[in-house]
Amino acid sequence: TRNTSEADTGGGGGGSSSTQEDERLKPPAAKRSRCSDSNTELVSINGCFFEDEFREQFKAAWKSGAPLRTSNTVLKNDPFQLAVLQNFLQEEPEAAHSTKQLEEEFCTLEWKRKQMDLYEFYQTNDLCSLQRDHLRAFYTVLKEQMMPLVEELTGIKLTHVSASCSMYNAGDYLLVHDDLLSDRRIAYVFYLSPWDRHREWQESDGGALELFRADQNSLPVFPVTERIFPRNNQLVLFRVCEKSFHQVGEVTSFVYPRLTINGWFHGPSVEKGGTSGNGSAASQYSIIIDTHYFGPRTPPDGEPNLASWINDVYLVDEVKQNVQKKVEMFSEVSLEQFFLRPRFDALLDNLRQGGELQWSIKGPAHLRKYEVLNFKSLPAGSPLAALYDLFTSRAMFRLLYEYTELDLYGKKAKAPKCAIELQRWERGCYTVLGDSS
Repeated sequence: TRNTSEADTGGGGGGSSSTQEDERLKPPAAKRSRCSDSNTELVSINGCFFEDEFREQFKAAWKSGAPLRTSNTVLKNDPFQLAVLQNFLQEEPEAAHSTKQLEEEFCTLEWKRKQMDLYEFYQTNDLCSLQRDHLRAFYTVLKEQMMPLVEELTGIKLTHVSASCSMYNAGDYLLVHDDLLSDRRIAYVFYLSPWDRHREWQESDGGALELFRADQNSLPVFPVTERIFPRNNQLVLFRVCEKSFHQVGEVTSFVYPRLTINGWFHGPSVEKGGTSGNGSAASQYSIIIDTHYFGPRTPPDGEPNLASWINDVYLVDEVKQNVQKKVEMFSEVSLEQFFLRPRFDALLDNLRQGGELQWSIKGPAHLRKYEVLNFKSLPAGSPLAALYDLFTSRAMFRLLYEYTELDLYGKKAKAPKCAIELQRWERGCYTVLGDSS
């Protein structure tokens, strides 16, 4: 699941995820802009990026791992090496002729819907196969001018470039991944937003390139360290490595799509630390599931009285047997109105009024994001603390044994354990289908 990307969502396949693609599904058209009828030149790179002074400054900063800021460039090394090039194509910013021509050609393309647990957006075939004048010219510029320049600036051997167009509409996203696959060496994203009133995106529009730090196991951790928002004629480059974790935040604008040309500069794989460079670091470690299991415990106030908590219907022997049959048949069961109403209302009040409740985000980011309550922070005697005592009690283990006939209680029970989470989900929370937890 870690190797998914904007330009090639088939790269990393993960777990039980299955891709659903409608090869000829036509998405909402990209918002069209009025373009001057005057003839414009085909695309060319801004000459400032070929100047000797810039190239020497960039090469020295990249090699030493130092930051760099010029009039059109920002180079940063935290959380990984990344460069933002403003005014990438040669054009008058106010007129935006080249980017408007590219955007107009976007409107004539055939798009494929890319959709699975990790992402939802639209994508085209590789640019090398597209018969559009400005897009073909852009691809040629990438291959013949930009690739040699990037090779010089970074000192990384490059052999070829891949590119495709992506469009994210409202609700589209791409979850955390590292792009680390095969021979990808430098990833890039070129942004198109040539509309007169929307050259630069705001936070309220979503769609930012969001960067993550990695922990000691090279797994991404929250929170997001930086957000780079779309801006017309902006190119972002970053080195693909074990820690190049990033995502595309959900687009929230219903007016403008997030349009990009994106892909990789490819080159020979480099072996590091005994690895071949063909897989990401997560495959070398057990997936970190920061869930704690423990055996049944006796609450401070003694074993809870189940009848004071649970609807008495679910404590009748015949009903327990029916529950067990459903569990045996379907491996799950849903017991509606399980708690007595007064207990349930007290829990809701505790949550609503719980200004001092301690919540933390559960990761790692490439597998999941939601909040869990810290039960240890609860005051003794509170409804939520009592709920914790209930679910970790021997009485509950015995009831679950009666519901499932699993060895949670009785003579056959050998060190039964449980894990308990009270989860809080908000917009932006997720788990992926490959999450084995």
